[in-house]
Amino acid sequence: MRSLFTALSRLWSPKTQGVSYADGAIPDGMAVGLIEVMLDGRIGQSSGTLPLEVLHDHTLASLLGEVAQRARQTGPCSATGEGWAVHATPFAKSVWILLFELPVAENTRNDPVYREAQALKRVGRALTMHSTAQPMCLQVAFAIKGALDLACVKVWEVGGAGLGDLARTGPAPNERQMPDQHLSKFMLHPLAQWWEHPEGHRALLPLHSGDTLLGVLELWSGPADPFFVADRAIHITLAEQVSLALRSAQAFESVERLATTDPLTGISNHRTMQDFLSRLLKESVRSSGGFAAVMIDVDHFRKFNEEEGHDAGDDVLKKVAHTLVKSVRSGDLAARYGGEEFTLLLPGARYQEAMDVAERCRKAIESIPYVTPAGRHKKITASFGVALFAEHGRSAETLLKSADEALYQSKHAGRNRVTCADHRSKLESA
Repeated sequence: MRSLFTALSRLWSPKTQGVSYADGAIPDGMAVGLIEVMLDGRIGQSSGTLPLEVLHDHTLASLLGEVAQRARQTGPCSATGEGWAVHATPFAKSVWILLFELPVAENTRNDPVYREAQALKRVGRALTMHSTAQPMCLQVAFAIKGALDLACVKVWEVGGAGLGDLARTGPAPNERQMPDQHLSKFMLHPLAQWWEHPEGHRALLPLHSGDTLLGVLELWSGPADPFFVADRAIHITLAEQVSLALRSAQAFESVERLATTDPLTGISNHRTMQDFLSRLLKESVRSSGGFAAVMIDVDHFRKFNEEEGHDAGDDVLKKVAHTLVKSVRSGDLAARYGGEEFTLLLPGARYQEAMDVAERCRKAIESIPYVTPAGRHKKITASFGVALFAEHGRSAETLLKSADEALYQSKHAGRNRVTCADHRSKLESA
């Protein structure tokens, strides 16, 4: 199959006009890709100078499906669609399709109405492909770059720490040579602005939702781009479209966060923990693997609340949650179980590894520097209970119950220590 892929690739050239292939003719146009379509309609593999958004183009996907089906029934065939031409050849387990981008008449390409329609069409498709901000903006950035033949497109998002790099199609033409002063000045007065630079032009366009600045759309042209300055109205229209989509994506992500994270501490909530535990149980049963569950309780928390107030107590819970997230392994889950209790889920962890992670978390909590609003230094500690699948439970309920019982063993033994269910192994504080 690899040799076939290589042989067909040799048919590519900057221009392939009227080349005979099997018993059909390859259409005129720019050869941009070679695509394998499996019998079930899936894309097996692809190669060539395909833009990122091409294989997500619904019109093109429909054309590929139709020509692949026809090729399997009647043999090699060609077809054209909106801006594309394809030539398909069937083989035993798939259909290989050469993809061509049809040339556009120069007077049509220069028409600003045509350029705006093409840009809005590509961007409109990209906006519907993802619900979350980062993948959506990446798809949009490539769509804008391809539609307007730009050198680079970036999307910035405004956050608590300033501008964050949300998506980019690659480095700007003179990004390394020129210190970026335009962006900082733009943030003081976020109005659409265009500049000429040594290798072309640059535009910064605000992404607004009402009076709120959501981000910035940054466009870079290549050298001697004849359309960039004339396309200013298109730039503004595209920025308006991206603004609406970014606002929707941020709202969707906000709802997702509320559903999956604890509003006080910002870590995973009880529901997310239960979902993760359910997946771990299914995977462990299927693969005969193991994992550990750890229950954690902040020591003397009620007394602390009574003495220092609930605001100070909330601050302690936030610090403990942040410490747990930093102390666990990559792939582990730290969640707030409820009140002053937290849960860790450690995929793949056996006894010693689970005890080591729990002990590392215990020491990290013990090392949290905390000064109350009244200026008193308080020591924060927590007690831990560890349970292993399947030694201490084969269901979510029994596993968490075993970890909870081990936690209370730690409490009764003096707090600030780690106990494993059944093993009764304690790593006491120094």
